[in-house]
Amino acid sequence: MARSKAYLFGGVEIRWRCAPALLKPEGDVAPEAVFKFPGGLRDYLARSRDAVARFAGPAEAEGWIRFQAEAARIFNALETRFMESPAMGPLGLTLKYAPFHLHEMFAINPFTTLWTALGRH
Repeated sequence: MARSKAYLFGGVEIRWRCAPALLKPEGDVAPEAVFKFPGGLRDYLARSRDAVARFAGPAEAEGWIRFQAEAARIFNALETRFMESPAMGPLGLTLKYAPFHLHEMFAINPFTTLWTALGRH
């Protein structure tokens, strides 16, 4: 949780300390850590890309970058019309886009699962 706050708010430094007695011996949580991403989310995503490249290779890392770009485009399209709006269903979302922005709604692939979208990259 602390790591996510550090990258969401670029430039914030979070210093983590936990009494060793509270940590599980088999766990992977360090008793002390510093989370800092000066560039915010951009730094975090670069680290995740590097981790994907080390684990699965450069081609998969490039696919991860393309997936991130698509996810950002979808987020930007939905942020004000859907996520920051009162609860609504598919009809309400369609009405928010109609009649002048339906092309945007269909460009975000509203009927595609996350698994299918990930498989394209």
